[in-house]
Amino acid sequence: GQEVYYEGQMIVLEEGPLLLKSEAGEEVRLEILFGSEIPFAWLETESGDLQYLKDEEERQEEGLLYFVNEDGVLEYDGELDKIKLRGNSTRLQPKCPFRIRLDQGASLAQLGCSEDYVLLAEYGDPSLMQNKAALELANRTTDLYEPDGVHIDLYINGEYMGVYLLCEGIFIGENRLDLHNLEKETEKSNRQPLEEYAAFQETFGEDTLTKGYEIPNNPADITGGYLLELEYPGRYEDEETTGFRTARDRTLVIKDPNRASREQVEYIQSQFQQVEDAIYAEDFQVPGTSLALEDVVDLKSFVHKYLVDEICMNTDPWTSQFLYRDRGEAVFHFGPAWDYDMAFGHYAPGYSPEEFYLNNHIWYGEVYEYPAFQELLRTEYESCYLPVLEDLTTEEIPRWKEELRSSARMNFTRWDMGEIYERNEIL
Repeated sequence: GQEVYYEGQMIVLEEGPLLLKSEAGEEVRLEILFGSEIPFAWLETESGDLQYLKDEEERQEEGLLYFVNEDGVLEYDGELDKIKLRGNSTRLQPKCPFRIRLDQGASLAQLGCSEDYVLLAEYGDPSLMQNKAALELANRTTDLYEPDGVHIDLYINGEYMGVYLLCEGIFIGENRLDLHNLEKETEKSNRQPLEEYAAFQETFGEDTLTKGYEIPNNPADITGGYLLELEYPGRYEDEETTGFRTARDRTLVIKDPNRASREQVEYIQSQFQQVEDAIYAEDFQVPGTSLALEDVVDLKSFVHKYLVDEICMNTDPWTSQFLYRDRGEAVFHFGPAWDYDMAFGHYAPGYSPEEFYLNNHIWYGEVYEYPAFQELLRTEYESCYLPVLEDLTTEEIPRWKEELRSSARMNFTRWDMGEIYERNEIL
């Protein structure tokens, strides 16, 4: 009901269409939309133009952020040390995702206090809820860390950008993935900044076996922590600076430490090779040892990741598959869960929900044959996942739908659904 003026005409701001006349006598149609009662972020970039970030892949800049929660309380009013585009294919979309770093740590929308956050665009998801549903399922079915997310309305440089999912992201740190920070310890062990050391790349034919940095000094203990991500071979070869290739041609990026020494790369490569060998062995043991799969993998985390991916029908399990191992641990943990905007059958129509989807993807088909995995999968699904799924489908998802209704209308006024459906058909 607020009153404003347009070229001498008083306008009452109420939702719906208005017909106005300009000074030249031309009719102007204005439609006023109000968002939902969800948090909103007002972000300003230093350049004032998002094209500046889009022109170069790794370009970033500083900015300002005003963040207001669902109760109308200002939670952050300060500087951004960094805003940049993120994602592989998603960064090329008209509505693109971002990574931001606050000038100081803050708990936005009751997410874990941190300087680092991710803004997921959900451009190809007509429901706007696929990532939220998958992360909620993951969070409520494990005691391990899983990132959380909250829907917000996002404005950048005075322009409405749509409904985004503000997420904690996959980072090592307090209130995120709490592992030893091996990269910081490596920095302390050397005189020069790590980025000043030369990169190395060991190849066999056209394939890169290992890549990292020729860093002279390592901490006394290099057993952790490590955060790995399964990645497409092409991206691993062309875009990443640290990682390794397994004996079965799986390519894994070392996300943290991002600047890993030769010794660190070779160490974690040899440790993960035991995992892969055990998965593909007929007896599910590391060949030539007495180690079973459970001795090198947190089997419960493997079951957890399998169930989240299978239930959500993760169409793209060849990337954004994370694993980690902390200092002094003997086992790798699968997860955290991430990247479900192409899930739920949205990009792979024709599959029956009564069929297994993932058993032809990466290592899921092999590990599914392991009796201990099957038994744990069955008990976890019946005791833990079924009750959560019941609550999600009957209570939570319908509630999110109502909460988002007004903002979703604004989002799909800003972004043409016809373009989105056409893109999905092409994919």
